[in-house]
Amino acid sequence: VRVAVIDTGFDLTHPDLSRADITLKEIGQNPVELPRALDHGAAILGILCAYPHDETGVLGLTPSATVLAVSLGLESTGSGEASVAAGAVKEAIEAAVAWKADIISMSFRLHTDDPELKAAVDRAFGAGCVLIAADGGGGGGVYYPAAYENVISVGTLLDGANVLGCYNCVLLPADYVVSISASAMPEAYGSFTGSSMAAPMMAGMVAIELQNFPERTNEQILEVCKTLYDKPGTTLDGFINLCSQYP
Repeated sequence: VRVAVIDTGFDLTHPDLSRADITLKEIGQNPVELPRALDHGAAILGILCAYPHDETGVLGLTPSATVLAVSLGLESTGSGEASVAAGAVKEAIEAAVAWKADIISMSFRLHTDDPELKAAVDRAFGAGCVLIAADGGGGGGVYYPAAYENVISVGTLLDGANVLGCYNCVLLPADYVVSISASAMPEAYGSFTGSSMAAPMMAGMVAIELQNFPERTNEQILEVCKTLYDKPGTTLDGFINLCSQYP
């Protein structure tokens, strides 16, 4: 299974990634001067495809997956903060499609709808990709690409879901997840919480589904995902129940 992970930047030097099949592609400059951006990408990869190099390591959901890590880089917002650019996200999605990704995982949010980005998302879905994006956290706001109809929008049980404008809202237990960390320490780990961590969890689940049923289409995956949900009687599609698929 081929999974494209689009994020701000990646540090691939952690020993728990030494056995992973990861190719790095830089759309924007990989932000080596921004440790937090690299830490974010490293944690995402750890959840998805890490493999313990010794007894203290972590195991990702799909360590056998083939991964394309697409680094977006960051741009200044003019207010002392930094964010990803819609144009870079569009280019990253197009690169993932050209790489023939089965799954595209995105752990960031954009505050503004962008027609060209939406068109790239729709083309990727048309090419057969399963697209997954962090919902930006509970509490309101419409964020992209999670709000697009061909994207599975994922949040956490702790934050609750951001259901505004989302077509496919899912909650996962992505709170206080232990994963690898980009750090000066050679074998660093950390605890991570947020919808950003939910995206690689969902990507890993879909990858397992495709490993078991490679004939599944992305439209079928959306339907299969709905059978994994408990129905708590809320406005959400439901909470992910990882055990419900199996006897």
